[in-house]
Formats: sequence, structure tokens, C-alpha cells
Amino acid sequence: MMTGLFKPVKKPVIRRLSAPGGDIGPYRPQYAPKTAPCTAACPSAGDIRGWFTAPNSQSAWEKISSRNPFPSVCGRVCPADCEAACPREAKDGAVAIRAFERYLGDFALDRALALAPPAAPRGELAISGAGPAGLSCAYQLARRGWRVTVFDAVAPGGFLRSLPGLPAEILELEIARITALGVTLRPDPAPGDVVFTDPGGTLAQLPHLIASGADALVRARPPGRALATRIQSSWYPASPRHTHILTPADAESEAARCFACGTCMGCGNCWMYCANGCFEKTPKGNRFKLKLELCHGCARCAEECPSGFIDML
Repeated sequence: MMTGLFKPVKKPVIRRLSAPGGDIGPYRPQYAPKTAPCTAACPSAGDIRGWFTAPNSQSAWEKISSRNPFPSVCGRVCPADCEAACPREAKDGAVAIRAFERYLGDFALDRALALAPPAAPRGELAISGAGPAGLSCAYQLARRGWRVTVFDAVAPGGFLRSLPGLPAEILELEIARITALGVTLRPDPAPGDVVFTDPGGTLAQLPHLIASGADALVRARPPGRALATRIQSSWYPASPRHTHILTPADAESEAARCFACGTCMGCGNCWMYCANGCFEKTPKGNRFKLKLELCHGCARCAEECPSGFIDML
């Protein structure tokens, strides 16, 4: 089982409510979900925070594989820009995102987990090049009902086949999951009417190549949320990093190290530090209800929010 998003209160305080009124600031608290730095740093990852809060390993793998068809591969060789961006790095080591991805990818391979069947057939498309970008594009198209043929004179996988530390059987198994969706690999020159051409690349570009394939036919992506930056790392208890994740207990422990940047995790600091009772408790699993008519703009709630979820606007 993965850890839940909601975290225990570290240092409870005694609330002392004061009478409303007497404004000391013009701004009022607003809930403002933000993009976690790890997710912003990796275009192929999808919702990394969502991996750690999934109810179980299969659900977490499904979240990963909705965006990236190569979790076992990336869990071994990815440059892990996500970890370099993790705010926990300065405290006691970044969350072991790459090791977590490898654990989930291997979990799926060990159990031969299958992807959801393709949507209703939509037609046929061709792709030139079976590197990470071309295979990623074929994967996303096949999941949406297209019958895809990928043309490449060399073995599928591109530069991934020459990487030390990446067993050939791992790459073959994740490619086989793509072809199981109905993708055909042909060792022939591509015809002229291809919808995507794999650009090739290097290991340092791997997340961007996977993302380029996934986004190839997306004309416009919705604007992203603001980046979570006001993280109070001192609020979180120290916790050793799991460099290797081998068991469900390792995975759960490492997932619990996530700061949940930019998301409400139910810590209750806003409720505890508000002197005017502007935050009303709701059933567990929901955020506190805002009662702005009682707020006098002290901004203490935003200052004490560990994950930077509350803004003063």
C-alpha cells in the first residue's frame, strides 16, 4: 500500500480565538493547488505526487504508464532531473523518485500487468523511427485506438540498447507491452506519409524524447499551474532516504517522505494558527472550509502552510 497524502500533525498548538474584525492586512487566504517542482522538471513523468499517494502499487504504476511506457527502463537509466528539483534534497536527500519508478515498473513486469485495451479503432498511422520518442508516440496513439506501424531498419529502442546498466530483457518486455496494444514494428524504410519521425537523441534527453512522442499530436496543452515554492522543510520530520526500493515497506516509507508540494495534506496548521476561526474542520480527506468573513488578513495561515498550498490574494 502506498502512503496517503494526509500527514500527521508535527507540533500541535493550542488555539486561542479572538473576536473577528480589526483588519491588519488587505489580502485573504485562497486555496491554490500548484505544480510540484519534481513534476515541473520532468516532462515525461506526469503526476509524480500522484504516484506516491496512489492506494496501491498497481494504481501507482497505472498513473506512471499513462504518460510513460518505460517505467522500468527509466527507473534504471533516467538522468532524474526530478530528484535534482526536489525540495527535500536540501534537508536529508531528495525523494528517491527514480528508484520508486523502477520498483513500480518491475512490479508490473513481474506480474505481467497489462494496459487497458485500446479504444475503438480509428484508422491506421505510420511512424518513422523506433527510438524512445517514436515508440512513445506509437504507444499513445495505440491507446487511443489507432493501428500504428513503426518503421525502422534497426532494432527498436534506439540508443537505449547500448546503455550500460539496462538489461536487454527489461527493454524487450516494455517494448512487448507496446506491441501488445497492436503496434507493428517493421524493419523497412518508412513511407512518405508518416505522422511522426523519431528525432534520435541521447540519454540526457530521455524524458524529453518520451514526452515529445506523447505530445506529438497534441496541438495545445492547457496552461500549467504555478510552481510550488514556499515549502517549509523544517516542518517535516527527518527521514532517511531509500536509495534502493525493494519491498512494499520500502516503497511506502519512501513515499511518505514526499513533501506533497503545493497540495493540501490535511496537516491542520491553517486551523491551528488562525486566531479568528476562519478555517472550519470537515470530514477527514477534505480540505478545511474557508470562512473569509471572519478573516482579518494576518496571513499566518499562508506562512505556516508547510506545502505552500495557501496564497494570500
